[in-house]
Amino acid sequence: MQSQNSDSKQRTWTDIATQFFLGAALGLVFSLIPLFCISVSTLSLTTIQIVAIAVGLAAFCATLSAIFGNRFLSLLTTFLDSLPPVS
Repeated sequence: MQSQNSDSKQRTWTDIATQFFLGAALGLVFSLIPLFCISVSTLSLTTIQIVAIAVGLAAFCATLSAIFGNRFLSLLTTFLDSLPPVS
């Protein structure tokens, strides 16, 4: 029996790779936002630990965006848009 849902479009490898890199870029932006609000010296973290956290969060967002596609990217951009501007 065939599925009646004709709206589901198969994503190509190019779409998945594009969404992966967009997720990585948005994840990197998302992970670096606290550095603009909090002094690095108050975190008591080394630079290597901060970079590792940023890269880990970027990889996590990239993986989720590759799996879930535009649904995850739209949720992430909505969340980033809801943040107040940093002055």
